Amino acid sequence: MEIEVKVKVDNLEDAKKKLLNLGTKFEAPKKQIDDYYKLKGREKETQKSGSYLLRIRRENNDSFFTMKVLTGKQGIWEEYETKISNPDDMKKILEKMGFVKVISKIKTRERGTFGDFEINLDRIEGLGDFVEFQLISDNGEVAKKRILNLIDKLKLPKDNIIHKGYVRLLFEKMGVKYEDN
Repeated sequence: MEIEVKVKVDNLEDAKKKLLNLGTKFEAPKKQIDDYYKLKGREKETQKSGSYLLRIRRENNDSFFTMKVLTGKQGIWEEYETKISNPDDMKKILEKMGFVKVISKIKTRERGTFGDFEINLDRIEGLGDFVEFQLISDNGEVAKKRILNLIDKLKLPKDNIIHKGYVRLLFEKMGVKYEDN
């Protein structure tokens, strides 16, 4: 399973320097533009198990269409995705079917690796800057403890640890509520 912890930071460059000093290797930054759609009239409906979002993602020269279905566990979505060749036509199809764009998530990400950690430096328009730590592990508790130890070692603000996804944060910012189980 993938264990993920985010920390909101005031200065992404300072965080990057700390990570580089540890030996983290980073790739070139990539920009993703994600447009999320919901049925017209349901834009601010409370999100609960079974709620879904449709997404058109543009990343470099690739585009993807995704359906994300909220499960009964916080932050866990079922996801179905396919590559598409024409995102503009997909947008028109969705609009003809009664869907409207509710949010755009614009993210610039520098992906890094440190041992078995994936560490991403993320700048999310409208939300700010984050360092996202990921580990793949069969033992979620051990993995989370390892991530928290690394956050402590980097002297990143523990008060700024966030367990919600970026999409949820953007939706909550526009007043959408979530029914957590």
